[in-house]
Amino acid sequence: MRRVGHLLTKFLGVTIILEISFLLFTNVSFGRGLFISLAVTVLTYIIEDQIILRRTNNAVATIMGAFITMAIILFFNYIYMDVYIDFSVALLTSVFLAVGEYVFHKYVADSGRQPSKR
Repeated sequence: MRRVGHLLTKFLGVTIILEISFLLFTNVSFGRGLFISLAVTVLTYIIEDQIILRRTNNAVATIMGAFITMAIILFFNYIYMDVYIDFSVALLTSVFLAVGEYVFHKYVADSGRQPSKR
């Protein structure tokens, strides 16, 4: 049950950052932004959180997650033909998401620890 809560928290954070970025810099609609947020959340959760983070550390997983996020956002240029997401927008958005991911990974790591008994 804890994973579901973490996944929903991640989805909410990704959605907020992506929707603000898309609203300010692109012509991506809210619905399409929501779908992109879902894709980013699911794919980065599987690749970054479940595979990379378990084998490396937080910094490596966050950097790889930023590249994965940028690739997913740019991929949607080819899925939605009437939408144009500039490379600089994808880069800036992935950097903001990487900062959020770094903090989120720290939170998840700290929430799983037991308080010390004195």
